[in-house]
Amino acid sequence: MNLNYSTGRPITLPLAKYYLGNSLRVYYSDRNAYRVPDYYRMDLAMNIEGNHKVNKLAHSSWTLAVYNLTGRHNPYSVYFQSQNGQINGYQLSIFAQPIPTVTYNFRF
Repeated sequence: MNLNYSTGRPITLPLAKYYLGNSLRVYYSDRNAYRVPDYYRMDLAMNIEGNHKVNKLAHSSWTLAVYNLTGRHNPYSVYFQSQNGQINGYQLSIFAQPIPTVTYNFRF
């Protein structure tokens, strides 16, 4: 089992919008004044091996694993878009579902 935790990365947020000379401007926070949510992920894996004879020509094993066991939507990045005078924030999460894997290992 592997547990991976890290605090959120720093981010600069848009705080307000205003007009200056008939053009819309955005007021941002101080650089890196905020943080995206914390990142944590749990992975689980199990190796299944046959006998361990030393004089055997080849050795093989199976690995059964699940990546992101809890299915957490960890933020990979946060970005902002201006649409119709509104500033909308979006969070991009990659691999937000548990991903099972099966691996066959062969050594000779």
